[in-house]
Amino acid sequence: MAEVHRQHFIGDSPQGAFTARVEIIHNNDDKQSDTYDLRRALDRIEEWRPSVGYVQPADIMRQVMAQQLEMQIGSFGIDPRFLHGKSRDDYVQAMALALVVEMGEVMQEVSWKPWATGQWFHREAYLEELIDVLHFWMNLVLVATDKPEELLAAYQRKAEVNVKRQETGYTGEKCPECGR
Repeated sequence: MAEVHRQHFIGDSPQGAFTARVEIIHNNDDKQSDTYDLRRALDRIEEWRPSVGYVQPADIMRQVMAQQLEMQIGSFGIDPRFLHGKSRDDYVQAMALALVVEMGEVMQEVSWKPWATGQWFHREAYLEELIDVLHFWMNLVLVATDKPEELLAAYQRKAEVNVKRQETGYTGEKCPECGR
């Protein structure tokens, strides 16, 4: 089985496609390197969207939200939607801290240390830790909304801002007018 160990963004190719260099190491330590056209991958996503069996993002979020809410109420007696004041603040603080800790666990499943020689990606453990992150992230979302359409709309608004930032050479500096 092959594993992707490193991805390097190259940029625009002469043909105008985004490309990335990917190094693949097979079980027998046979290294192989290839360049992938990221625009082609994006086109494939567009082809995938209307395919048979495609589930709308709001439907997926609705299912995840409902299951997470059920777990919070059933296991812990907490309904994040109705927390107020200090109890809401304490809950948000606990969930945000748990999310950060879980992200640390995600990082333990990839070779992220540039000074180390080891390279690995434990896909199953990585995915499992990301699901833990999703649990705590969803708890934070449920404090603000239980409507997947509202979450999706907020995501789309912010994604639009981020795309414009990338197109205009965003430096990361805060806006002098609003501080954001």
